[in-house]
Amino acid sequence: MWGISTHMSVRNIGKLSAMKRSSENNDANSYIETLSMTEMETSLPVRKEVDNSFTHSQFVSDKSEQQDINAPEEKTQNKGLNLRSRQEYFIPPPGDVPVRRFPQAVIIGFGKCGTRAMLTFLSLHPYIVIHHEEVHFYTEDKLYAKGYKWYLNQMPFSYSNQVTMEKSPDYVCSNRARQEIAEHFPDCKLIVLVRNPVVRIVSAFLQRFRFKEPSQRPPMNVTYMNTKTNEFNPNASAVDVGIFHKHLSPWLRTFSRDNILVVSDESLTTDPLSVLKRAEKFLNIPPMLNEDNFYYNETSGFYCCRRYSTDEQPRCMNINKGWKHPELPADDEKMLYDFYRPHNKKLFKLLNETYNWEKT
Repeated sequence: MWGISTHMSVRNIGKLSAMKRSSENNDANSYIETLSMTEMETSLPVRKEVDNSFTHSQFVSDKSEQQDINAPEEKTQNKGLNLRSRQEYFIPPPGDVPVRRFPQAVIIGFGKCGTRAMLTFLSLHPYIVIHHEEVHFYTEDKLYAKGYKWYLNQMPFSYSNQVTMEKSPDYVCSNRARQEIAEHFPDCKLIVLVRNPVVRIVSAFLQRFRFKEPSQRPPMNVTYMNTKTNEFNPNASAVDVGIFHKHLSPWLRTFSRDNILVVSDESLTTDPLSVLKRAEKFLNIPPMLNEDNFYYNETSGFYCCRRYSTDEQPRCMNINKGWKHPELPADDEKMLYDFYRPHNKKLFKLLNETYNWEKT
């Protein structure tokens, strides 16, 4: 059977039930331990306590489509998309009903490295059901305090042979996220995107001041310089995030390497199909995506995606994605490339893979 375990294997449930944690570590165990066996392992019969008003057609149309990634002029055109093809390609197990499940796969980072595009492309697959918004459960104290029941209720409905996925790019820099996922969902599949860290800094700057006109934006060096001393600030958050090996190493020590997929934004941008074929294999789902699901948009310089019906409107990245990047001052650019070069080498050694991140 295609698909991966929804939460944990049966052997891990016993281990989880034996765990005792202090109150300051949230009420994760107290809630998860109350979940029935059928909620924890989808190879067993599915629990029956579901909303009887919920239908398969509602699940597909409401949970499988999201318009926020389309350019505004495309939103009207995309209403009422024909999803017959998706239903034809997906076959739920006989007698199965959709329920909410904890994520079996999470895009944990890095921010401004193509995580939204990755989630969007993966949502094409009929055996993947995504949470469209970033949850930030583990990284925002007020959300974490709501507990795992709240977290579960944020997830979309899915069938037992589908993969539920969420995206919160700040998880990769969070010790709590790493420890909690490792403790409760050690078999979770983790997807990480990286990018030329100098380019990422520029993208982070544009994200931060996206609502300001270019003439009203501060100098770009506010993201990497101490504006009071006019000195480079390696501890600035925008700079620190780009030290990828620093944040990724603990995850690679905690989880099996087979449970972590690392993708470069550059490869996702230039050849999304090859990346998604890797993801299909990584997630252990049927290989269904092909070249017909993508086409290159000459205007935006990005790939657009479509599902399986020829009469569906394509889905292109929002106009807020793919902003034209301003140029860094030459001296600052050299400084940043010099700073990141040794850190990039450590990442390449860690992954046994090299990316072309030198200035071209």
